[in-house]
Amino acid sequence: MTGCLYISPPVFRGQPERGVIPVVLADVMASLKNPDPTAIPFLPSTARAVDIHLPKSTNLVRKLNIIGRTAVALAGDGLTIRKFAYEINQQIDEWRKLERPMRAIGDIANSVGVEAIGIHMMEPPDTRINSMMKDVDFNLPNIGMGGAIGSGKHDLLSLCYEFEEALEKSPPGADVYDKIVGFCSAQTANRLAQEITGSAENKWGGYVEYAFWREDQQKWFRGFRIAHYYFGIGLIENGIASDVGLIPRFFGYNPGDDFARILSVFVPEPNSIDLTDIILENLINSDSAKVYQDGEKFWGKWTPEIATVTLIVPKGDGTYLNITKTLVGEDMCHVLWNVNRNSIAIGIEQEFASKLKKSMIEAIGLSYKE
Repeated sequence: MTGCLYISPPVFRGQPERGVIPVVLADVMASLKNPDPTAIPFLPSTARAVDIHLPKSTNLVRKLNIIGRTAVALAGDGLTIRKFAYEINQQIDEWRKLERPMRAIGDIANSVGVEAIGIHMMEPPDTRINSMMKDVDFNLPNIGMGGAIGSGKHDLLSLCYEFEEALEKSPPGADVYDKIVGFCSAQTANRLAQEITGSAENKWGGYVEYAFWREDQQKWFRGFRIAHYYFGIGLIENGIASDVGLIPRFFGYNPGDDFARILSVFVPEPNSIDLTDIILENLINSDSAKVYQDGEKFWGKWTPEIATVTLIVPKGDGTYLNITKTLVGEDMCHVLWNVNRNSIAIGIEQEFASKLKKSMIEAIGLSYKE
């Protein structure tokens, strides 16, 4: 129940000496061995606060771990992943001293039976990248060399070829960091949409975390605070889409360094709100004594830096097409996010939302009717 991906886009602007930007993505869903017969999958896309204490057939864990200059993404069931994390933690002081730590990490992965993608960035002035992958699945002009592991492998590889095509159409000098953020954010938004509509075929997902190397900062960057919004189409008739409105499911994601946090917001009725606060702990080099801030206090002060807006389009055969736009910069002033138990203000300003819906609907060859 895993999807992990590595890509290494060449740098088109800035030209750091390494020449590529390593990017690692990993989902957060892990299967549980021998779950209770009454257990249900626990996912942010369908979560209700009452589900927190019910028996679960899946767990949510942070499979993408950052240790200094090393990023490791894991594929396997939850118990085996935790066993790998235990072995890594036991040997962390030793393998961090190695010039090529990926060989040691690969040996541990093989011994416990997990798949892993590992990337270690050598210390300057050494510009080499010490990588570990099961297979090199592609080597393309715009997203570079990479590979995928887990049950979500084929889904992720197909998305890579879509991203490659999009980059091919980018204007010369396009900022590759912006493209990476847009690609990674869209993967999460798309997977959440598939789970909302019940069309996620392979058992992986929950959320998709990512990290990419910032040569200028000499560190891995886990991305931005992000909010996810969804439009649904009520009716498509004679090529005209109408009754287009926000789906009452919203998500906030805070990447953090020591742990991540996801808020699943469900509004079943105008005067009702269901909030599910989910914590993703680091499995490697984690702080077992960490005390987490109260969820209401944390999310009550939280604001997104970027947002995705996804249009879910019914194709008439029980399947859906998902179109995602990432909002950054000045566009974020049109995004509303204010969450607490007593009131909620989540949405997109009406005039801006109308323009968004029109442009996204027309992009797939339909007309839009307010």
